[in-house]
This record gives sequence, C-alpha cells and structure tokens, in this order.
Amino acid sequence: MSASDEAAPPIDPATVVAIALLAYPIATLVHEGLGHGLACALVGGRVEGVSLARCSCDVADPSPWDLRAIKAAGTGMNLLTGLPAALAATRIADPHLRWFVSLFAAISLLAGAGYPMTDPIGGFGDWTGFLEGLPGWLGWVISAAGLAGYIAAIRVLLLLLEPWLGVGPQARIDRARSLCLGPYLLAGGVAMTVAVAFDRGGSHLMWTSALAHLGGTSALAWAWLLADKRPGSTPALGLARHPGWIAGGILGYVAIAAAFARGCGS
Repeated sequence: MSASDEAAPPIDPATVVAIALLAYPIATLVHEGLGHGLACALVGGRVEGVSLARCSCDVADPSPWDLRAIKAAGTGMNLLTGLPAALAATRIADPHLRWFVSLFAAISLLAGAGYPMTDPIGGFGDWTGFLEGLPGWLGWVISAAGLAGYIAAIRVLLLLLEPWLGVGPQARIDRARSLCLGPYLLAGGVAMTVAVAFDRGGSHLMWTSALAHLGGTSALAWAWLLADKRPGSTPALGLARHPGWIAGGILGYVAIAAAFARGCGS
C-alpha cells in the first residue's frame, strides 16, 4: 500500500449504509410509481395503489400492448433516470451527495438491465408478463439485451466508484467493498424486505422484493472485486461520518416505508 493510500480519508460504514437507506427506496418508487404508475395513467388506467413492491393498476378493456407498456415501464423509467443521475454525479462536489446520486444511478441502471436479463429466463416478473402472447424466441433477445445492459451498468458502477478508490490495488478493492457490500446487504436486502412486510398485497411480496433487490443489484455484491483492474491516478475522496446523512437516511427510510409499505392510495 502506498503512502497516499494510507493517508486516504476514511469511508464511514454507518454513513454509507444510511445513504443507501434513501437511495434504494427512492429508486424503487421511481420504478413502481413513475414507471408502472405513469404508464398506467397514459393508457387510460387508474392507479389504485403504489408500494415498495408493486403498482396496482385498473385498466378497463386494455389491449395486449397497453399491458405490455405498463410491464415494461418500470425498468424503462429506471434507465431514463439512472443515466442522467450518473452524469449528474460527476458534477457534484460534495462527496456525500455525490455518493447518494451515484448509488441511486447504479441501483437504477442495474435494476433497469437486470429485470429484462433474468425475467424471461426465470419465467417471472415484469418481462415475463410483457412476453405473454409473443413468440418465445423474443425472450432470448430481451435477455441478451438485458445482459449487455447489465455489463454496461457494471462499467458505469466502476466509473462512479472511481473517485473514492485511490491508487493502490488492495486499497481500491477494500474501499470499493466498503461502498458496495453494506448497502447491498443491509439496505437492499434487509431494509427493503422489511419495508414490504405489511404490504396488503400479501407476505409473498417479501420474497419477490428480496429477489428483485438482491438479484437486480447483485453486482454490488461482487463488482468491487474488479476495482483493481484499472490503475488509480488521483487521491481518493472520503465519506466521513455525517450525522445529518445518518439521521436523514434513517428517518427518510422510515417515512417512505410507513407511507408506501401497505400501498399508498390502495
């Protein structure tokens, strides 16, 4: 480890997880509310409820393509918001806000590519519903496109991580792990699963929520191992302990979970 790595400012785990407690549910609401919900309204339907696991839509006499538009809109909105967020993150000076926007972008892009990559193969989820009534080979095309998108999303994730990593290979891996693994396990896994425990849609949504978040953003569990593949050339940013972000993350998560866990509007 180089002297510059030894002197790199610290990354506080509590602050990192607290930021993730906001990023994960906001990205999920973008998927369910702005994605599925907006598409529901655009095809003439009525949104009956939005939660952190579902969007209930009532459409009178929908066409097959109305239903497909609603199914595809969740991941579409993740991509439409994730790409600008990734670009915006590079222009933010404050490291805490920059990491929040970066993490939101990474979650959105990974989810936006992960759903079409896995749904047709697994026979579940939005894209399996999208494919109903269409030729079977189209599922393989969508999965292949999702795989290409997921690889691209991983590359974006590594670029977004870069300002915090520093120079030395082992230090880069350690710092990338600190930024990715806690958010993935504690926010994406535990917190998001707990948040849908009381959803009116049924307890099975805890399983589907865990599958969506732990599966869709699974690159956060291992992509940090690739952090040493490109040489670092600039001093690392830090994420010092920030009581405001810790309090805001916890309170924001609780507020969102309380408002949407059972299905707001249903």
